Amino acid sequence: MKNTKKNDSQDSISPVLTAIEELEHRFSDVRGNAIMEELMAAAKEYITEKGSSDETG
Repeated sequence: MKNTKKNDSQDSISPVLTAIEELEHRFSDVRGNAIMEELMAAAKEYITEKGSSDETG
């Protein structure tokens, strides 16, 4: 019988945190570029707000 129970460590990782970490990784090569940093900040804000709205309803 296949074990379909989720790993407890997977439940504790926030999808928002994971998305932000992925975003930071993708933008890591453009540090110091003011326009790209502004885009990253806007994307982080969007991800955070989207994650909050998903959690509440």
